[in-house]
Amino acid sequence: MAAAREALAGTNATELVPERPRVPHLPGRIDIIAAGSTVDDRIAFENLLTRRELDVLRLLVRGATNSAIAAELVIAEATVKFHVVNLLRKLRVSNRAEPVARYHRVVRVRGEEGA
Repeated sequence: MAAAREALAGTNATELVPERPRVPHLPGRIDIIAAGSTVDDRIAFENLLTRRELDVLRLLVRGATNSAIAAELVIAEATVKFHVVNLLRKLRVSNRAEPVARYHRVVRVRGEEGA
């Protein structure tokens, strides 16, 4: 019996993996800022945030949860939490809404300077 199990274990079995949940796309100005300003926001935050922290911030701006961010970036949810904590510390804010508000302010100001 054990030999039969070992023989079956060696066959090409397909592992089923759940589908990644989609990050919700909110209508309106949020999508425009999040999608169209990657160069401006990178310049604004370049000496403060890592590339991955900026990726997490962009998804926070779109209203994504930790699990949605993890699925989008293909990282563990604990890693997302680590990046969010770093964002809060580096931006000297106390909750998730404050970095989003700061992002909007910075991107809007940069957009007005360029216009």
